[in-house]
Amino acid sequence: MLTAKAISQLTQAIAEDGVREICGLLLSDTENNINFWKVPNVSCQAHSFAMSQTDTSRIYRHAARMGLRIRAIVHSHPDGVMASAYDRREMRRSNLPWIIVHLTKHGLDWRMYGEEPAGSL
Repeated sequence: MLTAKAISQLTQAIAEDGVREICGLLLSDTENNINFWKVPNVSCQAHSFAMSQTDTSRIYRHAARMGLRIRAIVHSHPDGVMASAYDRREMRRSNLPWIIVHLTKHGLDWRMYGEEPAGSL
């Protein structure tokens, strides 16, 4: 699911934010061009993420206006791509797959949790 462009966008976002987790959504157009849309991390904790309802609603409205599809929730971990207990609990409440990313010295490592709804590819 992650294209070279999305990987580049994620790598840049992680590099800019340092140790703070990044978060956002993957969106695709009708030709399946996938882009990462960064959402401000409003969590007060260093190794955690939270997206405000205002920010995510803004992206959902933009996607609807532009004919884009929300494909996944994405966030980074500073120490690998394994889902935390909190992640697993929140994933069960989500109707979207989650992708956890981690920047290593060799590049971006990532893992998708959950499946895309039928017909989304």
